[in-house]
Amino acid sequence: MIGESLYFSFDGIKSTNYPIVNVIVGQGAYREQFATSRQIVESYPRNAFKPYFMGIVKEPAQISVSFAFEEPWNDEMIEQIIQWLIVDDYKELFFEGNIDRVFYAIPVTNMEVVHNGLKQGYVTMVFRCDSAYSYSHRKTTTWYDMSTSNRKREFTIKNLGHYSTFPEIEIVKINNGNIMIQNTTNANQTAEIKNLKDRERIVIDCMNEELETNLENTYRFDDFNDEYIELIRGDNNIKVTGNCFIRFKYQYVYNTFS
Repeated sequence: MIGESLYFSFDGIKSTNYPIVNVIVGQGAYREQFATSRQIVESYPRNAFKPYFMGIVKEPAQISVSFAFEEPWNDEMIEQIIQWLIVDDYKELFFEGNIDRVFYAIPVTNMEVVHNGLKQGYVTMVFRCDSAYSYSHRKTTTWYDMSTSNRKREFTIKNLGHYSTFPEIEIVKINNGNIMIQNTTNANQTAEIKNLKDRERIVIDCMNEELETNLENTYRFDDFNDEYIELIRGDNNIKVTGNCFIRFKYQYVYNTFS
């Protein structure tokens, strides 16, 4: 849990680089969220006795943090901490209590120093996350060698998260031709890209639905069937047709704090 963690890492820098520790301000038991707030989306049809339910929208997570100085601070120390924490984009955040659970966050509100006038005290701030979810660290498979016809054409990727995830797929084509990628576990979902050149490198970003090639002045969307592979929970059996080297990059997606 976050409250039990003395240390944290933000933007690739550990809090242990500074004389600070994560603390809980106040008395009594720990109080922490186990899920984010949610909003009900409804419409109100004319003459209806009740609203029409359309779904749920999960609000991005917010994480309150307080850290105490283990020694009296000076202006240089405060400046270093400001440069570290006050950023203008989402950065990776995780806590000592569970370093495998990652948030992407920006400090947004309640950024203040509480002190006794002797340069002793603590800092409070609230991080806003990019979503209602937390993630694993980024995972990258080995390069699967399917460069010749006698190579094994299937492999399994485990998704140990709570939800489906959408990978980034990197392909190096061997010989001119087509590549077809099937997730036979997920109703034979199939991504196919045609007319690739020998040694062409393709990146399919299934989350953002983007497609890139290393060839200049070449666009592959007309050669792609616009099907972006989804890795469902559990085992995903992947089958590849066409000679290439291929690897997957992905993250598990979790309920925010559970």
